[in-house]
Amino acid sequence: MRITWPSRAVGRIISSSSALAPARQIAMSKTLNRCEVLAKIDRDIAEGERHVAEQIVLIKWMSAECLDTTLAQNLLCNLEQILRHWHAHRRLILEANPQDQAQDL
Repeated sequence: MRITWPSRAVGRIISSSSALAPARQIAMSKTLNRCEVLAKIDRDIAEGERHVAEQIVLIKWMSAECLDTTLAQNLLCNLEQILRHWHAHRRLILEANPQDQAQDL
């Protein structure tokens, strides 16, 4: 049985394999200020949300094609967990210095 993947999905999977790098812990320079750190986290969160949305679309397509979605669903769970960690990280940074919070919003 030959599986025909939607070409857009294949291109996204290939191009986003390197985009998952933000999931790894990245050492930030001590020269970054709080606003820069929050901006980086916000970009990571937005990218993570995009990955989750794309994975959901892929799972729906696989289901429609009667394909096994077990691994795809596992990946979705991992992506959602990473996203929760990024949100928690952002909250911790905001809570670290509440007096500076007004400047960041």
